[in-house]
Amino acid sequence: MTQHAGRLTCPRCGANNFSTVTACWKCSAPLNAAGNPSASAAAPAYPPTPSVERAAMAPVTYAPATADGDPGVARRAAIALALLIPWIGLPVGWIFMMIEDSRKQAVGRICVLWSTIALIFHLFLMYALAAQMVPYLQMALGITRNTLQNGGKGGGLGGDLEGGGIR
Repeated sequence: MTQHAGRLTCPRCGANNFSTVTACWKCSAPLNAAGNPSASAAAPAYPPTPSVERAAMAPVTYAPATADGDPGVARRAAIALALLIPWIGLPVGWIFMMIEDSRKQAVGRICVLWSTIALIFHLFLMYALAAQMVPYLQMALGITRNTLQNGGKGGGLGGDLEGGGIR
């Protein structure tokens, strides 16, 4: 068993373990660490498992893991980001387009495209809302103008406030 900077190598299977554990995570062989007071210094080495036992064990299979991830999920995430927060989706898409991986560049192009569409839609929506607000803004400016012309005594909607009250 070898020890490197807080890590232990199992003498049985060669797995890398933390120096704080008493048994190997992979094969459950007891580990003796110099920094571990609970481990006994005189513990015998764990005997290797015979090949008959290994053959009797069922192999563990996992789904093949890809380092690239699912491209469909990446595209859907890019579209969701672009539509929900286009002001952030646009620079994120640009950043992805600068990466040398062609799949990430494709995701970046999708994000930029949908962010641009969403930004144009947002600008039209803001224009429509601003156009609807014009009468209200004009009314508020009229009230402010009347108040200033009456010397700060109010004025409201142009009513007569002489004498301190509305008649």
